[in-house]
Amino acid sequence: YREFPPMPTDDNVAKTTAEYTKTLLKEKADLIFTPLEFQAIEALATTKEMGNNTQIVFISQFHDPVAFGLAKSFRSSGNNATGVALDIVEVTQKQLEFLKKIKPGVKKIGIFTDGFRVPPLSEVLLPEFMRQAAKFGYEVVTYTTKAPPRDAEAAFHATAATIKPGDIDALFHLAGHYFDPQEAAESELAARLKVPMVAPLEDLPNGGHFGYSGGFFDSGKQSAKMVDKIFRGTKPSDIPIEYNEKLSLVVYPVRARLAGVEFPESILQIADTIVK
Repeated sequence: YREFPPMPTDDNVAKTTAEYTKTLLKEKADLIFTPLEFQAIEALATTKEMGNNTQIVFISQFHDPVAFGLAKSFRSSGNNATGVALDIVEVTQKQLEFLKKIKPGVKKIGIFTDGFRVPPLSEVLLPEFMRQAAKFGYEVVTYTTKAPPRDAEAAFHATAATIKPGDIDALFHLAGHYFDPQEAAESELAARLKVPMVAPLEDLPNGGHFGYSGGFFDSGKQSAKMVDKIFRGTKPSDIPIEYNEKLSLVVYPVRARLAGVEFPESILQIADTIVK
């Protein structure tokens, strides 16, 4: 077992992943686990480059693994990898359905996009959100900046200060941002505007009122079952890629109440986790 330091968040991800993969191959690792598709695609390319078939199990949280190039199909990757993927369409639809139940009068949803987000993390999530929001009849209000990433925090606060109550009826937080914790700053904005805020489960502990998705912990447990199959002799190409078995609705009633948002009983009854 070998665990590497956290990945960089800049353009060095590909280079760093390739270096880590080569190290593991030299150490004759039996299997490589990658917690995100960005590492998986580089690990896959590196094993191919080195003529090595070391097995890979991945989690794909932000892309369809077939469209991203990790696999030929969900039935069979056609290579030395398999993994667990998030169904982005289903998750986005459910988030918007829950938002409508929580606050039926929502018409305009605010979202911080270009300049505030790390593009690869939301290049699929953002367009899908825009498509689904239109189907639900929502108007999406986007906030952007041309400031460089190092100035994203100052740009966020400057932009947030211009948003007045009534400008938007809800906030949707995109995963992947240039300053941490932006989700906390957005949560403060939501409280000032008195609007509900949706956030990814990985960011929700720091800010936001509710989230619905597949958590990394559950994805990891599901991936571990694939690892067990591989160690028992099954090839990754013979293990179909799976969507998350467990999707969770997590709500923060106390935090929401500070923004004047009350969860209806219909939401509280189906919530998987209620954080008080």
